[in-house]
Amino acid sequence: ATNRDLQQAVAGKEFRDDLYFRLSVFPVTVPPLRRRRGDILLLAESLLDRYAREMGRKKLTLSEAARQALVAHSWPGNVRELQNCLERAVILCEGTQVGPEHLRLVGAGSGPTLADVMDLSGPLADVARRAAARAEEEVVRLAMAEAEGDRAAAASRLGVSVSTLNRRLRQMGGADAENAAPAEDAGRVTPT
Repeated sequence: ATNRDLQQAVAGKEFRDDLYFRLSVFPVTVPPLRRRRGDILLLAESLLDRYAREMGRKKLTLSEAARQALVAHSWPGNVRELQNCLERAVILCEGTQVGPEHLRLVGAGSGPTLADVMDLSGPLADVARRAAARAEEEVVRLAMAEAEGDRAAAASRLGVSVSTLNRRLRQMGGADAENAAPAEDAGRVTPT
């Protein structure tokens, strides 16, 4: 595996042409993890199971915060960095749930660029609208995670009413109508 352009390396006499032709029978291009965010948790859970089994540990799970940290990380070291991160987490975790403190992600604050996570093509006004909608969704998800799913607490953090939050969650596809109403009415006494 390499991230170099081998054709260019052969042309520049930096890579043997006979070896290139031997290796290039069926080239497979795999995008980096930062462009395959949907694969991160699948890979992480598989690796976590593998390392736990190899170390004679019981099955470990990822906390929601750990899952969010894994998806948010930019993975400059790609799959090898993910492997090392999870192997270290299995070693450090004393319980059955891996948290972000076990992951010890280096540069955890340096997430992907906007271009890594969304299409920036098209008219500026359209791109700005899509970026603002994406940012709003992320803020709502973060508030819901920090409030551990408590909609009243999340709405308070966001400075909006619970009904506004419920409407936004429905628009995002993160909540269905049946689940939105009870949270909005929580704390109200209904006369019988």
